[in-house]
Amino acid sequence: MLLQTKSKKKAKHFSFLTNRKQFKKKLTPLKFKRFSIKRKHVLTWWRKDSPVTDMEGIICDSSVCAGKTVVMSLSYVMWEMETFIDENLDMVGKPSGSFRRNVITPLKRVLKARGYIVNDYCSGNMFSISKNGVTNFFYV
Repeated sequence: MLLQTKSKKKAKHFSFLTNRKQFKKKLTPLKFKRFSIKRKHVLTWWRKDSPVTDMEGIICDSSVCAGKTVVMSLSYVMWEMETFIDENLDMVGKPSGSFRRNVITPLKRVLKARGYIVNDYCSGNMFSISKNGVTNFFYV
């Protein structure tokens, strides 16, 4: 006596679980709009032709979604890249996971859009930034 089993139908609605295409996520560079006057002050406070060049720092205070993080981190990197060559520098945030997600990830996109080369070494909590033959190392 032979048992005959019904053929199993493949569930097409679950095929996405097994037939996944492997791909590497690439960050798309940001597209810039014109910076406001206040953002330009933040980006150039440290330059010699700035009216506030004699100050030692800058504080930005505004609403949550005003773009402070991107502009301030970009200004910091631009200042570091023009002031130092082949130096070890710090970018500090607490906790470091949130800092990487909220500051470093958008900053990498901005820097790539502006022609910087960014190499991220996650295991050492470090990344390097290069442009025009100048390289600096940033520790998180």
